[in-house]
Amino acid sequence: MFHLFWRKSMDDYYWYKEPLTPINQVMRIIIMWTINIVPPLFMLFDMIFSKILFRLRHFWVGMILSVVFFGIQTIGRQVIPKRDFPSDVEELGEIQWIVLAFVGYILCHC
Repeated sequence: MFHLFWRKSMDDYYWYKEPLTPINQVMRIIIMWTINIVPPLFMLFDMIFSKILFRLRHFWVGMILSVVFFGIQTIGRQVIPKRDFPSDVEELGEIQWIVLAFVGYILCHC
């Protein structure tokens, strides 16, 4: 889900419009790096270890991380105004696609 937020390089996004205060620039960079880098790393870690150890707890860790980082993405999307996003950045998918992603994740662990 993380890639639905972002199709441009960070430099194109962060420096392309009105001048921002240094703290706003830093906060935007932290938010976008968090929602674009951390979730796939956690998911990769979870999927590797769930396949190796094949224990149920890793499945639930992955599900909890999915929900937590989807929440971070949603909050990040609300914190950064829509007008500030480049026009070619995709919107979040509809709820049925989000549910389908979770079902796919469950099936991968069965």
